[in-house]
Amino acid sequence: MLFQNRFPLILLVAFASLVALFVPSHAAIRSVEGKVTRVDDGDIITVVAEGSSNLEVRLYGIDAPEIRRDREPGQPYGDMAKQTLTTMILGKTVTLEIWDIDVDKRMLGIVYLDGRNINKEMLLMGMAWVTHAHISTPHTHDFFQAEQRARETKRGLWKDDHPVPPWKFRARSRKK
Repeated sequence: MLFQNRFPLILLVAFASLVALFVPSHAAIRSVEGKVTRVDDGDIITVVAEGSSNLEVRLYGIDAPEIRRDREPGQPYGDMAKQTLTTMILGKTVTLEIWDIDVDKRMLGIVYLDGRNINKEMLLMGMAWVTHAHISTPHTHDFFQAEQRARETKRGLWKDDHPVPPWKFRARSRKK
């Protein structure tokens, strides 16, 4: 008898738990403050947070042109994207919203400096594309709008008639 009275409640809790497992979260895993000690390229940085080791961070939701590495050629605007990001944040204390971890075990994060969304600013300046894979944050719409604004105003890499997205550039490089 006791179970019969609670069955609808148990069923509701079970259903809500299942839904929670399959619906993407729109909240960051956590936020940390730290100093940017390195900029590897236009979308990868190192942040040292208080009481933490170096955090390798990939800027969530964006993909900057590739820079030259060893014998691998770079893309147009790759060095400019790195320099732009370096000028904005190297040596500065930022707030990092961690949204995920990528296959290379880097934090995927949105970087804020003085309340400014640096990921979005890279898009607005035409220094990166929005990544279409695995982006599901409250910022998604803003990121696509920022990229579109840069395209329309021909900023940065959008000065070229047909810029090649980094994911296509990497795929071509692997085939060679």
